[in-house]
Amino acid sequence: MISNFSYMIADSIINKMRSCLKQICFQNCGFYGDYTTVFPLNYPSIEKITFWNMRFNNKGEFGKYLCLKEIYFMEECETYEFHVDNGITTEYRKINDGVTFDIIFKFINNQSEITQLKPIKIIKSDVYFNDSLKRDYPWSLLTRIGQCTLRDSQTEFTFSMIHTFLTSTVDAQNSPPVRPIDLTISKFKDGDTNMPPQMKDIQAQLRQLAKLRGLNVHKMTINNSGNNIKYILQLQLLKNQGRKLNLTIIENAVIIINNNEEVVIA
Repeated sequence: MISNFSYMIADSIINKMRSCLKQICFQNCGFYGDYTTVFPLNYPSIEKITFWNMRFNNKGEFGKYLCLKEIYFMEECETYEFHVDNGITTEYRKINDGVTFDIIFKFINNQSEITQLKPIKIIKSDVYFNDSLKRDYPWSLLTRIGQCTLRDSQTEFTFSMIHTFLTSTVDAQNSPPVRPIDLTISKFKDGDTNMPPQMKDIQAQLRQLAKLRGLNVHKMTINNSGNNIKYILQLQLLKNQGRKLNLTIIENAVIIINNNEEVVIA
């Protein structure tokens, strides 16, 4: 028979292991309720947290990870909200693929409130921008992260949205140099009646349109693999303000040259 003393020793060992754990991965489960706030209490030394094929409650709370340095929201994460019928919660309803910035900023804000001595160094995430750039998020907390890699397969982007996003990096331009932000998107649609109608070259169109939106295109490359064309643009605010951003456009993108003509570029 196992004695209470043996249980106490085993429990002490488990707690010690939890307190020393540096990395944790959650996979194939749901973060639906506020019970998730206990995880950083059970694992207080976590520096790297990975979510893989997860379902998140957009209104959920996740606690404060005191030592967090790296966050990964990987493939097939989804965001849900409560569905309320006559004041009764009946089910969770999926609202988008990837995670919202409501979720991301709960991790970033919580960590930022604790200490500036151990800032988050890496974030890699499938996200859903939608109209988030119109909202009053503390974007600079995200865009100052040294390795910031984002991917959005649903939002239809414009260069104006990229300009708004990069505006949050202006105050950090005197900080030590960091690598460009990486943003991969699947939908892009933009245009301007001031675009020269005789301009037919797609690269020239992109450069001109970016300039009209207050952006420099430092570099542009085209990868053509089979029927899929991928455009990679390195963008920055005019006068080289703020941080650079590597924009990769894949799958489906359209430039409106004027009110009557569209050019499919991918």
